[in-house]
Amino acid sequence: MNFFDGELVREGDKYSVRFKDYVVQLSDNKSGRLAENNVNSQSVTFGVRPDQMVVGTEGIDASVEVSEMMGTSSHLHAKLDGRDIIVIVPNNGEETSGLKDIKLSFAGNMVHVFSKEDGRNLEFGR
Repeated sequence: MNFFDGELVREGDKYSVRFKDYVVQLSDNKSGRLAENNVNSQSVTFGVRPDQMVVGTEGIDASVEVSEMMGTSSHLHAKLDGRDIIVIVPNNGEETSGLKDIKLSFAGNMVHVFSKEDGRNLEFGR
């Protein structure tokens, strides 16, 4: 899992995660569980699995250092905000070694939110 430092923002019973200028609205299910646990706005560590990140035209800037063709997908080893991350993307048989500067995004139902204090998953209270 790729981990990032960000802000969990609560607005009523809705939650979003902010990372730099990028904001992702969490899904209704995730927001509901956070609200049930009475989680308030706070600094958090959040995680996104490598295969749940999307390379596109909008999102967070990242720099690809190595691209590995792995059958029908490519593993992109990249730097994002000074951290090493891995992004797994389908390659449809196309070469991905030319990818250098990319934009990454992810859906709000794919974000896992952890306490900065003790590392517990805030959605599930453990």
